[in-house]
Amino acid sequence: MRKLEKFQIDFINEAINSNALQFGDFTLKSGRKSPYFFNASKLLTNANLKVVIDSFVARLKLSSIAIDQIFGPAYKGTIFGSMLGMKMNEEIKNLSLCFNRKEVKNHGEGGEFIGDLPMGNVLIVDDVLSAGTAAKEAIELIKI
Repeated sequence: MRKLEKFQIDFINEAINSNALQFGDFTLKSGRKSPYFFNASKLLTNANLKVVIDSFVARLKLSSIAIDQIFGPAYKGTIFGSMLGMKMNEEIKNLSLCFNRKEVKNHGEGGEFIGDLPMGNVLIVDDVLSAGTAAKEAIELIKI
């Protein structure tokens, strides 16, 4: 078995201590049943969110993934995407940010997206990943 990195242990401890990682009988968005559920909204306090974002950045530093932009799907992905973008700017490089609106705006700046339009290698940051349904929806959104 592979040894966990400190940031991975910190993330798991934070998820358990904040009750973000829940065990029970859950029906996921896909309709699939699961013995666990990850409720990222439990991590939306300053201290919890710092651990999550620090863990994301630590993981990205270890990867060879080339990222040009962060996309945070509405609504919780917007929070995680913004925070990750700020931390990435401090520690790695400045990235373009993009978010979507669930309701397309027809006045003011208008449109479906806020920020730069999706481009290049886009990292999708959202609050839940289970069957991949939300991830597939986000991928379809940013295909231009």
